[in-house]
Amino acid sequence: MKLKTAWRLTGILCLAGAFILVFYSDTLLRRSMDPRMIMIYWGGLLCLLGAAVYIAFLDMRFTRLIYKKQERDLFLQTFRDGKAREKKEEEEGTETGAGEE
Repeated sequence: MKLKTAWRLTGILCLAGAFILVFYSDTLLRRSMDPRMIMIYWGGLLCLLGAAVYIAFLDMRFTRLIYKKQERDLFLQTFRDGKAREKKEEEEGTETGAGEE
């Protein structure tokens, strides 16, 4: 979950940076500026927006993956035969029991 939070925070920072660049574009960009500097400015803005969109797609894909895993686990838990279910419960019991001692 820490990774998911870091992704979302990075996406928010990219969007905030892009918003700031757009909001202050009139004061930062002057007509007398070098055209290369203007291209670098807008290139940076587009990179920030692209990064935010890419992060949003990563987050969406990660969320779908977690949902599918939980759905699969629920399906297996519901329809698994008795022996396999007991074996899994024993394994989970030994994993949690070892930490309690």
